[in-house]
This record gives sequence, C-alpha cells and structure tokens, in this order.
Amino acid sequence: MSRLILILVLLASSIFMTHILWLDFKEDQLPSKKFTHLWQKDLDYLSTLKGFPKWNEIQSASFVSGNHLARSLLLQANLPRQLVDVQNRSKIVFSKSSASSNRFKLEVVLVSWKDANKTGTVVQYELLDGKTKNKLWEFSRTLIF
Repeated sequence: MSRLILILVLLASSIFMTHILWLDFKEDQLPSKKFTHLWQKDLDYLSTLKGFPKWNEIQSASFVSGNHLARSLLLQANLPRQLVDVQNRSKIVFSKSSASSNRFKLEVVLVSWKDANKTGTVVQYELLDGKTKNKLWEFSRTLIF
C-alpha cells in the first residue's frame, strides 16, 4: 500500500513539474516576450552605429501605438533597458548645467500586424530637438517574430 502511495505521489509531482515547465515554455513563446527580446537586441545593435545619439543625450522618450495590437504589445512588453534609463532620467529634475547635455527627445511609434504565421511590428524612431521641437532624423525598423 505504501508503495502504491509513493508511486502516486511521484506520478503527481512529475505531472505538476511537467505542467510548470510547459507554462514557462509557452510564456517564452508569447508575442510580447519575443518582441521584448528582439527590441532589446535591435537597440543594442543601433547603439553601436555611428550617428546614433548617445542615450545620455536623450532627455525623454514617448511612445505612440498606431493600432490596437501595437498598444497591447507595448503594454505587455518590457521596455529595453536604454529606454527605461531615459524614462527614469526624465523623472529627475535637471539643473541648468545638465539640461544642456540632454538636448534630444525621442518619440517611438509602433504599428503591429498579425497574419497566419507571424506577428510583426514597425518601430519608428523620431529624434526631436528638445528646445525647438524640430525633427532631426527619423528611421524605422521592422521586427518580425
């Protein structure tokens, strides 16, 4: 009898562990997790390019979702660490001497789509002069996951 109970306990714990691992696997397959990973990887690459502004020169970042799917992804995804740093920095009140070094504003526009096999998001970056609000440059990246 005790052997049967032991076997049932082992079977139940095996089923439980399999279920937990399956949930972790499924969570990694979520579009928001894939998008977060690709977005972080893309910003890491862009940061190495000549002409891309230094992150400490950007005083604030704002986000615009172009459609419902992009809004949903943006709400579920973790922002890349560079953008988190910019947002944290924008919450701090700058003195006049440090305000001059943070002279840009970044606007990020996201538009997503979903077809039978893939989901994708176009991420458009617009760099604005902090004082004049003139657009200095813009470019887009397409992330397919």
